[in-house]
Order: sequence, then C-alpha cells, then structure tokens
Amino acid sequence: MLQTILNDMKTIMAVYGVFVMAYGANIVLSLYKNLSIKKEQFSFKKLFKGLVQFAVLILGTLMLVASVDLAIIFIGGTSTEWGEIVNIASIVLTIGLAIAKYIKEAYTTLQDILNVTK
Repeated sequence: MLQTILNDMKTIMAVYGVFVMAYGANIVLSLYKNLSIKKEQFSFKKLFKGLVQFAVLILGTLMLVASVDLAIIFIGGTSTEWGEIVNIASIVLTIGLAIAKYIKEAYTTLQDILNVTK
C-alpha cells in the first residue's frame, strides 16, 4: 500500500514540474504586464495571495490523488491494470486541469503584452 502511494508520488512530482513552469510563466508575464504596461504598483499582498493559492493547489491536488490511491487500494485494485490506469488518469486530470488553466492564462497575458502599441 505504501509502495503504491510512493510510486504515484514520483509521477506526481514530475507532473508538478510542468505545473510549476506553467504557474511561474503566468506570474512572470502578469508581473510584467501589470507593472510595465498597466503601471500598477507592486503589491506584496497580491504576490502573497498568489503564493498561498499555489500552495493550496499543490496540497489540494496531492490530497485528491492520494484519496484516489487509497480508494483503489481499499477496493483491491492496486495490482490490476485498470487500477494503474485510474491512478495515472487521476494524477493527470487533477493536476492537468490546473496546468491547462495557467497555460491558458499565461498565453492570454503574453498576447496582451504583444498587442500593446506604444
């Protein structure tokens, strides 16, 4: 049981690498847009709020994936092929939703930056 969860944690960490890159791109592009183009003041409060949101997303998705693992273990599906498929699908879908959201936001922000005329 513990080995199954540890194996999934390795996969989760690889997927989190993609999530961190998407979230980071969104932050960097948004900072540039808000500070350089919109001429807003830098806000530690907004940055802190974003970092708290990031931590909550990490913890929440980790808990969701672990709960799916435990449910599969509970029903005895860990050694079956469908159990592995459900594990991988839960990891990709849970974290993948967040990745897709932040990649979309980053591209939208990049488009806004590129469309600015001085």
